[in-house]
Amino acid sequence: MDRKGKLLLVGAAAGSREKGIDSTVYPDAITLVRHNFNELFESPFNFAAGPDVYTYKDPRGFGLSFNAGILAFRSSSAIYEDMREKKEVADYPLLQAKQAFLNLDFDDTCMRVP
Repeated sequence: MDRKGKLLLVGAAAGSREKGIDSTVYPDAITLVRHNFNELFESPFNFAAGPDVYTYKDPRGFGLSFNAGILAFRSSSAIYEDMREKKEVADYPLLQAKQAFLNLDFDDTCMRVP
């Protein structure tokens, strides 16, 4: 799933709030779920993700602090619109597109989950 896919996920989650769904948990296809993770739905944080285990550094100094393979978040129309506007002008390493795009928006507010 590329940056557009993650953006669509955030948009779908924003639309779900109108239907009474407050939070979304997204494990990607290579995530091995070994235990119940209901606590992620009840997280007091608006955005949570696993730490990035790679030490990728862009020559410009851009680093990844979390991995987009598992996400727990609360979305809103305002968040979705803000991300949509940034999509075309954001400056980040495209090889790390899905993670870099989310790191750009949520790095300073992301709770790291084990």
